[in-house]
Amino acid sequence: MPVKKITKTKKKKNKQSLFLQLINRIKNIKSQEILEFILANKILILVVGLYVLLMTSTIRWGLPNNSHPFPYFMDESHQVQAVRTVFKYGTSNYPHQENGPMFHYIISGFLIAPFYVVGLINPFAIKSAIASPDLQQAIYVAFRGTIILFGALSIILVWILAKILKINEKLSILLFSLTPVFLIVSGYFKYDVPFMFWTLLSIVLLLKYSKNQNSLTYLIAGITSAMALSTKITGIPLFVIYIFSFFYFTHDFFKKIWTLVKGILVYALVFIFLGIPDIIFEGRSMSEYLYYNIILNPQNDKTLLFGVSHLEYTFAQLIPTIYGHFLAGIVYVSVIYLVIKVIKYILNKKFNNIKEEAYILLVLAIFSVSLIPLWVIAANRALILLPFLICVCLIFIRDLCNNLIPDFKKLLVVVIVFGMIMQVFETYSWVGLKYIEAPQVTASKWLVQNVPHGETLGIENIPVYEMLPDLVVKEFYEKQYNIQKKYNFNYEIIGPDSKKLPRVIVLSNAEFEDKYRSTSPKKELFENMKKQNYKLVASFSPPLDYHKLFTTDINFVMVGMSGEPLNISVYVKSKKY
Repeated sequence: MPVKKITKTKKKKNKQSLFLQLINRIKNIKSQEILEFILANKILILVVGLYVLLMTSTIRWGLPNNSHPFPYFMDESHQVQAVRTVFKYGTSNYPHQENGPMFHYIISGFLIAPFYVVGLINPFAIKSAIASPDLQQAIYVAFRGTIILFGALSIILVWILAKILKINEKLSILLFSLTPVFLIVSGYFKYDVPFMFWTLLSIVLLLKYSKNQNSLTYLIAGITSAMALSTKITGIPLFVIYIFSFFYFTHDFFKKIWTLVKGILVYALVFIFLGIPDIIFEGRSMSEYLYYNIILNPQNDKTLLFGVSHLEYTFAQLIPTIYGHFLAGIVYVSVIYLVIKVIKYILNKKFNNIKEEAYILLVLAIFSVSLIPLWVIAANRALILLPFLICVCLIFIRDLCNNLIPDFKKLLVVVIVFGMIMQVFETYSWVGLKYIEAPQVTASKWLVQNVPHGETLGIENIPVYEMLPDLVVKEFYEKQYNIQKKYNFNYEIIGPDSKKLPRVIVLSNAEFEDKYRSTSPKKELFENMKKQNYKLVASFSPPLDYHKLFTTDINFVMVGMSGEPLNISVYVKSKKY
């Protein structure tokens, strides 16, 4: 028999046996090995466990219930609806809902399918947007559970990334997990945490490829990179990173250029079939999604009055609010340090000694530049930078420790411990709001007790997005659906062009709009109300006394991390009832 045939047969058998070897390995795992793994990675398991426990303790916050028919964070409603339309119509690009690539909605549907099979949820039993609030809550809980899963996996990937970069993996996951943006965004059903997971996985695989030069590793990184783009369109920078990584890491890349071609082909096919099959094969359009995210949102942000330049506001206020002041402080120093270090090593022709560190800095730079057109960095957009900022910070801390005398190392440890404690308190100022009654609830109670039954309340359009009292939202939409029952109040939609205003008006964030916007419909309405001598009779806000130790009112609104308004205010033409 020819030698070539023997070689091919052996290769085929080896490939066929890989799966069986994996199955046998899993079967032969002993309890002692599990215990050894737990002891070797106890900090990782503890942090992941505490993260899951914290997230599940607030998993029902702000979800539909008998008091209000919609979630407080309305982006969740659009994303859940997008999952339905993907499985019903084969597209996520449906008018007036969360549009964009499809993969996040596809995988989310499959992840919650077991709950439907065992009878814990039933999406088909819900007949309208305000019907069956308990059933809706169960569905939202299942979807939020998928985000917690991706969050836990992201912590593990940060641990792995830290090991590759030879930085302190324990401190890496602690800093990562104690960041306000990560814990808050993890609590909502949105694509941001899954997007971060697929991006992180891609970077880990590309760093693995840098060590083993295995073409298969590079192709798998192409698949995961395409999954990131198929989750969120802002994954485009990762495609640039993917191509650059081939030339950056590959020895004799001209000889292996076919690996790059196959990688790009795999990337394109995965994106087409997982991300935009509705656009390619059905002629659907993503124009509404792109217009909203690229044009409309940045234009709205430009009406804000920061009192300082946009750049100064972003670095002095917004970034510390999103990441925490301690982490933000280290970030600024660490980025400057690493830039100087990379330049120094290049000039000294020792670049190969810090090739991986320079790579992380470049990844951070590419994603940071991609956020510039979005004007103000909202929390969900800034999340993607977090793992790479953590890496840069830990590189700085590692190098600092290596060059300090023992006494100064002890001082550094004290500073880090103090900073971590500060980070815990600052993060709790955000997460802790979910354990306290929301202003939507307290305002509802006050209206029932203090406003005459049958009074007409003036409210702005669109009520569900205005973060109005639970009772107002519930009754308004029940009336829209012609549900026959006894209502506490009547409702009238008002705006800046309304000629006659009702005696009682309920608005959210009106004072904020008046103070911090150059122009907006709410500001115009509020100015009109002041001319007509409306008086503030009640205002309801989250308990922000502790929160204000770390940030300001404008930051609370701008980061978009809370489903609560800064305040809900009631105005009347008379002084009191």
